Amino acid sequence: METLHETIRTLRNQLRLAMNGVTATSMREKGLRYKLNFGVSYPEIKAIARQHEPNATLAHALWAEDCRELKILATLLQPAETFLPEEALRWIAEAPYPEIVELLSKHLLARLPYVEELIATAYDRTDLPFGRATAFLLQAERLKNRLSLSTPLTEKMITNALQTIGSEANLFEQRAALQVLRFYGRADAQQAAHLLAWFHQQLTRQPAHSLWKDLYNDLKFEFDN
Repeated sequence: METLHETIRTLRNQLRLAMNGVTATSMREKGLRYKLNFGVSYPEIKAIARQHEPNATLAHALWAEDCRELKILATLLQPAETFLPEEALRWIAEAPYPEIVELLSKHLLARLPYVEELIATAYDRTDLPFGRATAFLLQAERLKNRLSLSTPLTEKMITNALQTIGSEANLFEQRAALQVLRFYGRADAQQAAHLLAWFHQQLTRQPAHSLWKDLYNDLKFEFDN
């Protein structure tokens, strides 16, 4: 049986074999400055993860590494049932880039038994750089999988999402906000009508603002089809 050190070494070797230097260079040029980035594609990382058993000790060791692929593997190999709330908040705080936030939310956080409590906390923790974006992504995952949302969380989601879209928030957070609203509108015709009414109201107030017009037209087209 491999030791922790041996397993990490095996993973590093597997990543080296799948390394894509062109992709790694492109990511670095776009500002993703990890200490180590193999440029391995997402499907290949998932294939490597399937060769290893989920293990909390291993996942925490991988997450501590300043390496893109090892952090992604950590989100795939950490068992949800043993992941504590304080650990979830720490990983959200430590996630370095949007890609990691998205995969952390999809692979691990969305499967936690206390996910609704985590969403509420993420909305309120203004000290978390990606806190609100994480909350949007988690609620989008639930809507996508046709899981219910509590009324207080739904109201919080709409308030925060509309506020984010109409503000100067970072592009990643705005994209996450729009994503959750899309899933929310797709889920129910009445919900879609409510969102469209709000966007139309903003368009009426600011007719020269192309943002509201574009969003209204995009959402109306999507909800009508």
